[in-house]
Amino acid sequence: MPNNAGTKYGSCSGTSMATPHVAGACALHAASNPGAIAEQIKSAILGSAIPTASLSGACVTGGRLDVGGF
Repeated sequence: MPNNAGTKYGSCSGTSMATPHVAGACALHAASNPGAIAEQIKSAILGSAIPTASLSGACVTGGRLDVGGF
């Protein structure tokens, strides 16, 4: 994300940064599975998470998004 001067990039984290990635994953899954309903897409996304020790207890899945896993 550019800084105010637009000359350097910084890093951001949190739900505001995760949301576009998850939304994109949902769109990819829906495109590959046109008959899928919202609950099926949610289940596929949550079920494909890769367990990550540093995320244990910090998020619903305790893991990170794996778009290739569903």
